[in-house]
Amino acid sequence: MRYAEYNFYHETYCGDRITGEEAFNRLATRASEKLDCYTMKRIDQTDFDGESYAAAVRLAVCSMADIMYLVEKRKSSHDGREIASESNDGYSVSFASASEADRESITEKSLYQAAYVYLSQTGLMDFGVE
Repeated sequence: MRYAEYNFYHETYCGDRITGEEAFNRLATRASEKLDCYTMKRIDQTDFDGESYAAAVRLAVCSMADIMYLVEKRKSSHDGREIASESNDGYSVSFASASEADRESITEKSLYQAAYVYLSQTGLMDFGVE
């Protein structure tokens, strides 16, 4: 289930990175699935609209979708490599030496932190036993 819609992203979250609704829907669906993993599926689908944490969940999904968009954009340019430095005098580009596993780890950490910013006070990301 996708927890945020493009109108929410554009109007409430004030997102401007992802310009197309189709791209946002794809990324928000992936972000929602990742968020279900982070919250151990504690987001109840049936009373989602009535809960006080609904806005926080939507904001978290929008933030995560932005990160996923930037990762996709990076992967599509320069064959997924990070630029370490660039010079326009004779046009030279140096690429960072981070491995794919390192980049995925950094991305995963960024996604988790983006979710945590919005959901840390809701109890949805707590690992404790009730």
